Amino acid sequence: MPELPDKKLARFEKEFALPSYDAEILIREIALADFFEKTVHATPQNDKIDPKTIANWIINKKVDYEKIAPEEMLKQISSAKQTVVIDEKELDKLIDEVIKENEKAVVDYKNGKDASLMFLLGQTMKKIGKKVDTQIIKTALIKRLS
Repeated sequence: MPELPDKKLARFEKEFALPSYDAEILIREIALADFFEKTVHATPQNDKIDPKTIANWIINKKVDYEKIAPEEMLKQISSAKQTVVIDEKELDKLIDEVIKENEKAVVDYKNGKDASLMFLLGQTMKKIGKKVDTQIIKTALIKRLS
C-alpha cells in the first residue's frame, strides 16, 4: 500500500525539516514528491544543498520534473549558488563610490531607515557586476557607515 498523504506530509516535515506549506505543495502529486526525494538522496555528501533549498527550487522555479534528472537540477542549483571572491580593497573602493553617489540613502540609514542599507547593498552589487556573497558586502557597508 502506498504512503498516505498525511503520513508523507508529516515525514517530509520531520525528515527533511520542511515547513508545512512546502511539504504540502510537494506531496500534491506523487511524481513531484518522488522527484523531490530522489533529488535529496542524489545530493553528494560534500555538497551544501539542503532539502529546503531543493524544495524552494522545485516550488519557485516551477521545475519540469518530468524532463529533468535530479542530478541535473542539483548541478543547476550548485552553479547558481557559486559566488566570486572579491578583493577587500576593490570592495572598499566600490563601497566608497556607492556612498558618494547615494548620500540621501546614507543619511536615511544613519537616521534609522534599515531599508536604505538594502538599497546601498543593491547598488554595490550592481557595481561589482558578479555574484558575490551578500553577507560580506552587507558587513562591509555596516562597518563603513558606522
